[in-house]
Amino acid sequence: MIKKTLFSLLTTYTALFAAPQTIDFDLESNREDIYFSADLTNLISLKSCEVDDCFISFLQDSSGNNFVLKQIKEDSGDEQFLLVLDALACHMAETMQIPMNRVTIIEPNASFPQKIKLGFPATLHTMAQGKDTDQQGLYQNIDIHQRFRRKNSPKEEKWGVLSPEETGLTLTIIQEMAKHPDLAKIVALDTFVGNADRSPPNLFYDSVTDQFCGIDMAASFNSDLAKEACRQLQILSDKEIILSLKEKDALAKYAHTLEVLLQKYPPNLQEALLLKFSQKAGFIEGSFLFNQDVTERIEHHKRCIKCNYEYSSQLVVLVHKLLQR
Repeated sequence: MIKKTLFSLLTTYTALFAAPQTIDFDLESNREDIYFSADLTNLISLKSCEVDDCFISFLQDSSGNNFVLKQIKEDSGDEQFLLVLDALACHMAETMQIPMNRVTIIEPNASFPQKIKLGFPATLHTMAQGKDTDQQGLYQNIDIHQRFRRKNSPKEEKWGVLSPEETGLTLTIIQEMAKHPDLAKIVALDTFVGNADRSPPNLFYDSVTDQFCGIDMAASFNSDLAKEACRQLQILSDKEIILSLKEKDALAKYAHTLEVLLQKYPPNLQEALLLKFSQKAGFIEGSFLFNQDVTERIEHHKRCIKCNYEYSSQLVVLVHKLLQR
């Protein structure tokens, strides 16, 4: 969960990189990792900076492709693990052709330009084109954020109790995702992986290509969003809420994306990928990163994976019933 300051920086440097990206990814549907085909041995540094919780470097390869290198400042394995979650969820998006920036893990001991914290993992991100939707523009403050706050959690302590009406897949979100064909896929992915952090700074829109791109999936595998979506849709059904044709089309696309995710990513595969990505980031037996907090965190993520998978199956059925009315 990178702070908003980072996204203003990303937007600034996106404006500098006006040329369209031509990064080619060698990715097969069942690969555990994402590897950039760009030449990463000849990256040059354009700018480095610090934000509240991260070290950030803007890089460019010999072909003019632009990247962001991210390292988390805090040394604890619990915080460093956020890089794993971001990379894994973005990998799933890439295999599904869901508009999300591309992320790969840089191993702790890998030599890499502008890597400040030696012995710690980093992530390399493609640049999101356009501007984040927190800024003035056609889709400023569009709201597809499926909110979720656990009882007595730091979020609840900071922001207060979230009402059931505001939690998960609300009617407002359904109405919002009907405004552009890219949005239903992004919302479905967030539901499936339990990413409750799709605030405006985490969603970019490029007016040149008329495309959205999500960023920052570090809150994934952490919230029971599919369960909350089931609850919200059941309320809509019980109240016999009338949806517009565009809203029905968006929900149909949402359900179809969930169906493909359910087929492609059963819980055992998600858990195996979580382990694989964790190992690449240095979370292995004997590492100072791999402690009891991380062990408990992994078990929490596994529970969320199972919960969201189970309720996503129910969710597809609910959507189809709603659309048949």
